[in-house]
Amino acid sequence: MTLALITSTAMGMLPHYIGIGKSHLMGVLIIPAIVIYMQMFI
Repeated sequence: MTLALITSTAMGMLPHYIGIGKSHLMGVLIIPAIVIYMQMFI
C-alpha cells in the first residue's frame, strides 16, 4: 500500500518537473489499466 502511494505521488509530480501536460501521463497510464481490466473478464 505504501509502495502504491509513493509511486502514484511520484508519477503525479513528474509532469510538473518535466514541464509536460498531465494528459501525457494519463495516456501512459491508460494502457496498463485496460490490460488489467481485460484480464479480470477473461
